[in-house]
Amino acid sequence: MRILLSVLLLAPPAFCMGMMFPLGLSTWRRHSELLPFFWSANGITSMLASVLGMVLSIEFGIANTYALGACFYVVCALMLVGSRQVNRLGLTADPAAPSIQPTQAELAANIRTAETHAVSPAVQTRANEVIE
Repeated sequence: MRILLSVLLLAPPAFCMGMMFPLGLSTWRRHSELLPFFWSANGITSMLASVLGMVLSIEFGIANTYALGACFYVVCALMLVGSRQVNRLGLTADPAAPSIQPTQAELAANIRTAETHAVSPAVQTRANEVIE
């Protein structure tokens, strides 16, 4: 009976806490080149948060640590709501976020630089394919 009660009490907040990352990904879905960064940031912060949560609980108490975590989730939710309203109203200064992918001009400059240096034929062939 106690296990069922625990599951019923913990399931709703756990579901809500687990929704922040998918909601954040849906906000950035048009920038697919950044998704690997978001997944790695999620993994790193998940690992660090467990250790930090334990340290903060020992230092400041469980209640204060819980309140701090709840505040972070509220800030996260407010940022999601704010970004959706900005997108809905079209108030963004630059509609496209900067890309981490090189531009065609950067690729061409790198290939010209590579042509002056000793480059293997396989690398040169791949570089030519990218330009075309």
